[in-house]
Amino acid sequence: MICCREKFGPPEDPSEAAGEWGSYLCDLPLKTFESAAAFIRDTVKPDAMIWTGDIVPHDQYNLDETEAELYQSTVSKLFHDYFYEEFPIFPIMGNHDFQNLNSEDFLEIDPMLSFDAEQWKDYLEPEAAEMLATRGFWI
Repeated sequence: MICCREKFGPPEDPSEAAGEWGSYLCDLPLKTFESAAAFIRDTVKPDAMIWTGDIVPHDQYNLDETEAELYQSTVSKLFHDYFYEEFPIFPIMGNHDFQNLNSEDFLEIDPMLSFDAEQWKDYLEPEAAEMLATRGFWI
């Protein structure tokens, strides 16, 4: 069962329900992400960040391409708003970030590759963005 989804209803044991800030059994609420991002930016102040993907929620099989793009663009905007002016970010695709989730074979171009290359253009050199859009990785 995936926590925090309306279609599953509340857990039988109320102590298993996610609180205001989420639960380790659930996808991260935006409120928690924003709080962590502010802490990282203002307190941790890293020299750089590797953004490891897996942006779409774990019920990704219930999403169409437009919904997956909405999650990607929302998180991309948050990364940009919190971190872009602060330090370099190196984004990579996660296994949930493809239209064919967990099964990308790269024999055909996945539309999420070019979508993410566009979302991440501020972090990648033009050649790297093109490589991401057509191959799923960048160097």
